[in-house]
Amino acid sequence: MREIDELLVNNGAILDVFVLDDNSPDGTAKIALDTQTGLKKLHVQIISGEKSGLGAACTCGLKQLIATDEYTHIIQMDADFSHPVGVLAEFVHLAEKGIQLAVGSRYVKGAAIKNWSIVRQFISKFGNSYVEIRLKNPKSGFRLADHTSGLICSALKFCAIYFQICASEVTQFKLN
Repeated sequence: MREIDELLVNNGAILDVFVLDDNSPDGTAKIALDTQTGLKKLHVQIISGEKSGLGAACTCGLKQLIATDEYTHIIQMDADFSHPVGVLAEFVHLAEKGIQLAVGSRYVKGAAIKNWSIVRQFISKFGNSYVEIRLKNPKSGFRLADHTSGLICSALKFCAIYFQICASEVTQFKLN
């Protein structure tokens, strides 16, 4: 989080950071709150749901953010260091330009998957295939290369529409 704060200070951006914690036993919420002490631009607010996995926590948090009507865009980034913090500045720029959806994908030319086991790679590819089949709509022409990406910038109105289309408990905003 210190890297994110430094990026914000250097670029003059003011972002609200929401840590979506599913009450996991790893102490995510406490670590985030403890880390924010001394930061200049980063404001951490914890949104916790019941222990139902990351997908449920993301869904709960996004629905709360949509309901506030305070934000136009969200940038969701996994906290496992699989994405460089510097890309946040690019995503903020895209949001300022009015881009509705940008995905940092592992499955496009030039991207790479590092330090993943064969099992994790299989789960990711299977999850992408499953969601692609569930969302397939030949009329829309909408296709996404990576439904399991841990780096997404989207307009909250896009998220609201997504939740209307995918109201099923089976399809979560973020796959577990």
